[in-house]
Amino acid sequence: MCPQVSCSPWYLRRSFLFIIAIFFAVVAAWSRLPFVMQVATAIADVFMRLLRLVSVPILFFSVVSVFSSLDGQAHAGKVTRLITRYTILTTLCASCVALLFVHLFSLTSHTGPIAAQAVTTEVNQFNYAEWVLDVVPSNIVRPFADNNAIAALLVALLLGYSASKLPEEQKVRVHHLFSSLYSLLMQTTLFIVRFVPIILWAFLTILFGQISDMKAFGDIIRFFVAVLAANLVQGLIILPLFLKLKRIEPWKLMKAFSPALSMAFATKSSSATAPMAIDCAVNRAGLSKNIASISFPLCTSINMNGCAAFILTTVIFVGSGEGVVFSGLDQFLWIFIATIAAIGNAGVPMGCYFLSCALLSSMNVPLYLMGAILPLYGIIDAVETALNVWSDSSVTAVVDKEMSLYKIEQERILAE
Repeated sequence: MCPQVSCSPWYLRRSFLFIIAIFFAVVAAWSRLPFVMQVATAIADVFMRLLRLVSVPILFFSVVSVFSSLDGQAHAGKVTRLITRYTILTTLCASCVALLFVHLFSLTSHTGPIAAQAVTTEVNQFNYAEWVLDVVPSNIVRPFADNNAIAALLVALLLGYSASKLPEEQKVRVHHLFSSLYSLLMQTTLFIVRFVPIILWAFLTILFGQISDMKAFGDIIRFFVAVLAANLVQGLIILPLFLKLKRIEPWKLMKAFSPALSMAFATKSSSATAPMAIDCAVNRAGLSKNIASISFPLCTSINMNGCAAFILTTVIFVGSGEGVVFSGLDQFLWIFIATIAAIGNAGVPMGCYFLSCALLSSMNVPLYLMGAILPLYGIIDAVETALNVWSDSSVTAVVDKEMSLYKIEQERILAE
């Protein structure tokens, strides 16, 4: 199943178009024809405008939809509380690991290759402290008018939490409304994604045309390695330690879920992998079907370890490259911002990429470096999706064990 998905004609056609886009970007940058550079700049500007149009609303509707459905999905029981607790814990750990690799690879000390004077002036005048303090909007429309993703996140969390406390009938209606609006915007985004090869050509043409040395390429490679390293450490060290603390054998569990992990890597979609993951949990790992049937759909919506690592690393790397200075407090705050944004992300391909763009856009940071990251994102997306499913599996196994112990304890108490 996995090879068929990853080697589908659509996938091969897109990869071929990416190669063509990169080739023509090199040719266009080498030619240095003013008309070609103007066309590339116009295409890049249109894409950034479209991205700003959909990015913050997508983030808002996604978070409200997820949080308004939490109690209903898991019957508001102990299982939900355990899943939510361990999801937040593992996602916070992923953000902390990512920040560690940001410093190990010195991603805050590079200089971005795009140095257009108008853009540089805008970013240097940006006051990051004021942006953080402005997360509490004076009205519900302001986050969208100001394109403030963090303010939109705050409003979404408040509405999502409030919706979860409504009577069941009203809560279902609210959830369906925001889910439908989210799906509508996702369809709009998927339409924009169809033009990714052209967009990639435009961004890379601008990038190649303004790079004066190979250092910028080295910075992008360091970013790529830092993201992969953060994902691997989270998946091969942090999560196994988490399982060991709960007295679960991690490598045995990983072997049981290997078909689901392979499918996650191939499809780059946690949602598409969820049915296979449930099957692995029940038939290969011996976990409770009831627990797995609750845990995986819920984790697919909120447990995004790889996404949190990517968001934090990308925002700091791209922001630093365009002149934004992140203090120690700023970086600490981004651990929580990346965690919340990742929890609200949908388990679909390129979801983390668009969330990162939304956050950067709300800071008035140019997105040209995101164009340079785009050719590498396919590999990153595959690795982080596999990490997300592995984290889902770990959380499910821990919750299954704790619920089994809880049931035994309850039976003992009743017997006494």
